[in-house]
Amino acid sequence: KAVSVGSPNSGTEVIALRILDAAGIDADGGIDRQQLDVEQSVQALRDGTIDAFFWSGGLPTGAITDLGSTDDVVMLPTDEYTQDLADEYGGFYATTTIPGGTYPGLDEDVATIGVPNYLVVNEAMEEDLAYDLTKLLFDHRDDLIDVHPEARNLDLETAVEVDPLELHPGAQRYYDEASG
Repeated sequence: KAVSVGSPNSGTEVIALRILDAAGIDADGGIDRQQLDVEQSVQALRDGTIDAFFWSGGLPTGAITDLGSTDDVVMLPTDEYTQDLADEYGGFYATTTIPGGTYPGLDEDVATIGVPNYLVVNEAMEEDLAYDLTKLLFDHRDDLIDVHPEARNLDLETAVEVDPLELHPGAQRYYDEASG
């Protein structure tokens, strides 16, 4: 089968290759491997040039919404591979759910693998700038939600859970002040 694993060197590709490996599928010989971004993958699925594609992104993703509104598609659960990925690559791989109703034609929840999103900066960034950036995100959370609903998950309690990374001292100062 022809399967898009995401754009070259993207987070989607990394996760897709790890899931395929956990499933015992050789990404180089067991599939006709394509490296398309989400929009290209949607079009290729519509055109019949691929049979499936991986996508990792915030919910909802516009291209997937568009696909679900015009085509009959099925989302496959991937949660059976969560523990394999967590054991091999770290505990930031977790089972999560794409709730039914997120996309047209998706009536039931789909269990999948989730990974957190991080804002990563150089450790040499000035502390005040890192503080200001962190504060800006939380001060404008509602504006961010207007742009993408995934921003609802921006939460002071979970934002500090960054293992295996370390919080920048400026971000840590903001979290200490905001929760103190």
